[in-house]
Parts: sequence; structure tokens; C-alpha cells
Amino acid sequence: LVSVAHALSHFLQLNVAPLFPIIKDDLGVSYAALGLTTGIFYAVSGVCQTLAGFAADRFGARRVLTAGLVLCVLGALIAGLAQNYAMLIVAAVVGGLGNSVFHPSDLAILNARVNPVRIGHAYSTHSIAGNFGYALTPIFSVAVASVWGWNAALLAGAALGAVVVAMA
Repeated sequence: LVSVAHALSHFLQLNVAPLFPIIKDDLGVSYAALGLTTGIFYAVSGVCQTLAGFAADRFGARRVLTAGLVLCVLGALIAGLAQNYAMLIVAAVVGGLGNSVFHPSDLAILNARVNPVRIGHAYSTHSIAGNFGYALTPIFSVAVASVWGWNAALLAGAALGAVVVAMA
């Protein structure tokens, strides 16, 4: 479950970027402006990651991980409903906040639950799952967007995330 959550985090990190050419034309914004949304996502995620580590220690890694999953899905939902650039900025902030919890929570859960003899395997599985998330995103997003549009692609990503949240 931790690895599936990590795959989802990477999936949702990259969900918007493959759609930049379509979003750019639809919203009438530049690639630089769209790139800024990605920068905001990662800045919020990076700044909040230490705080997420403290929260995982105080409130429990599983609770913090679940809250992060919910925020990531909410960010994807906001992006999917976006009708203007400002909504994409809000989606980046919410999604970045949710994304900040994954490594502190994931690693705390793995360290607490996995036998030390198997921890290397657990970390490897965790890392590979994240890479699968990155690899599948462009295929998924572009395929859905080519049929139903970029908003539908982002909403479908949010729906996929909601399934993972329901599993947690």
C-alpha cells in the first residue's frame, strides 16, 4: 500500500505537465506560466516536507499519509475543474502540500513495519513504484486528453487517486 501511494504521488506530480500544449492553447497562457505552476508545486512540497515529518512523528505516519493522499487528489480535482490559470495555481499549492507527506510518512511506515533484513527490498520497491508512477502518467494523461480533453484527463487522474485513497 505504501508503494501504491508512492506511485500515485509521482503520477499526480506529473499529471499536468504532459498536457501543457493543450492547456496553453485553451487557457491562453505561456509555457513559462505553466512551468511556474510546476515550480510552485515542488516549492510547496519541499518547504512542507520537514513539517510533514514532524506531523508524521506526532500524529502517526499512516494518518499523515492518508491526509496527503486526500490533498493530492483534491489538487488534481481542482486542476481538472480549472477554467483559468488562477485555479491551476491553487491546484499546485494544494497538490504540493499533499505531496510533501510521502517520503516522511512512507519511510516511517516502512521502518516501523518491515524487518530490518528486508528493508533494502522495501525501499527498492518503494522507489520503483514511484518511477512507475512517472512512467505511466504521460501515457494515461495524453491518451485520455486526446479523446475527452485535458480537464477530463486530470479528473480521471483524480478519480484514480480517489480509488487509492479508498484502499488506504
